[in-house]
Amino acid sequence: EVAPMNVARSEFGFAELNGKLYAVGGSMIHNNPEDSSILCCLECYDPKTNRWEFKARTKNAWGEMNAVSFNNKIYIVGQNHFEVYDPETDSWEKRYKSDINISRRLVVFEDKLVVIGGLIGEVKEWKGIPTVEYYDFDDRAWKTAKDTNIARCYHSAAVVNNCSPRPFNL
Repeated sequence: EVAPMNVARSEFGFAELNGKLYAVGGSMIHNNPEDSSILCCLECYDPKTNRWEFKARTKNAWGEMNAVSFNNKIYIVGQNHFEVYDPETDSWEKRYKSDINISRRLVVFEDKLVVIGGLIGEVKEWKGIPTVEYYDFDDRAWKTAKDTNIARCYHSAAVVNNCSPRPFNL
């Protein structure tokens, strides 16, 4: 049986890196859903010890987000910025991007961090967006790709065997 996390949460980012599992951010719901708390904690699960361990806290609290691992680091994107976790130093680096919204989905494709869909607007009036952007690690810059055919939010994204019918024109 897998040990439970130290902090129960929903809507958190989850990534595998070097055989360990990482749960970052999310929402901690109390008895009253109106009192939910957005988290900035990171936990790492080691299957060899069956234990969750707290790691460095993120720079900001994160809810309704996603995480992905690439080049021995973990990336999280949303809420007008993104952060990068380095397990070697157990530290976060905050990077800025002015127009990233919440509930984006991330994949790494062709060595680029691809950010798909998300939400815009005010609470209870949110609308999905069809936007596709990507971070080019070589240029250290965000670029825009072709939008998806429909607006997307609360969706999933995956790359299988680094194959794609080239929907994004990266």
